[in-house]
Amino acid sequence: MTTRHQPLLFRLLLPALLLWPLLAGSNAPATKPTEFTVKGAYLYNCARYVHWPESALGAQTPALVIAILGQDPFGSELDDHLHDRLAQGRPLRIERVESVAAAAEAHLVFICASESERLPALLRALRGRPCLTVSDIPGFARAGGIVELAREKRRVRLRINRAGERAAGLEISSRLLQIAEIVHE
Repeated sequence: MTTRHQPLLFRLLLPALLLWPLLAGSNAPATKPTEFTVKGAYLYNCARYVHWPESALGAQTPALVIAILGQDPFGSELDDHLHDRLAQGRPLRIERVESVAAAAEAHLVFICASESERLPALLRALRGRPCLTVSDIPGFARAGGIVELAREKRRVRLRINRAGERAAGLEISSRLLQIAEIVHE
């Protein structure tokens, strides 16, 4: 294989390599993962490959908090897959929240599709805070969210808004950027 084809091959294999730790850790029989298993794996990798400012990860917060804002599409599956996992050297804690005030205290906020109508107000309230906003709402990254889990042709793709990342004071690892589509507001 020539070096000209290696970047394409790497780009095709990298999503599988990023998802492998989460999907391989399951004791369930080998079945095709559900859409929300894959999205949960992406949440885990976001927690692993996004760097928060030290002020956001202070000693007072021993866990990295993932907030699910709205009607939770993951159910207990997310808890089961992320149980006993670490990100940034910290255990992960999942909280289901109903207000933007509660979500603003989290490191990563997954905004559920049930919040589509409130999306502009939610993004305004979270903008500039050191929290990674993630959603599967179509157009989320272009609307000002940071990471969109877009469904395309029965696959989940990452769309990343770098302006939102910078406004939040976060740094997304090249491991995620290599497999993502970069979008602009």
